[in-house]
Amino acid sequence: MLQSFTLENCPLLQKLDITNCQKLEGDINCKPCTNIEEIEALGTNVSSVSVPKGGYVKRMHLPASITQLILVGQHALKLATVSDTEGLSIGSSSGITNDLKITNLCIEDCPDIDSEAIF
Repeated sequence: MLQSFTLENCPLLQKLDITNCQKLEGDINCKPCTNIEEIEALGTNVSSVSVPKGGYVKRMHLPASITQLILVGQHALKLATVSDTEGLSIGSSSGITNDLKITNLCIEDCPDIDSEAIF
């Protein structure tokens, strides 16, 4: 069972799918992945996911265990909805659940994400 991993020197990585790796916890640092577009992490216990500033992320499905989320310059990212699973979702594949554990949230220069809609 996958419990941890490190991403180093992965500029060509576009999709990271760690769905249902239940023993996986801690931080996922995707900053070295300058072309990352999709992060699928539902079913894990990760507490934070870091992405490069000004990246190309279009989809992030994160678990409710996320305590820190920092998004800067993600112009392609929007909030996911029930009818459209593209975008940012936390705790489900469509939207934001009500039982969030986020203690540190920073959304900067992401025109299609309303940080107030997350809470």
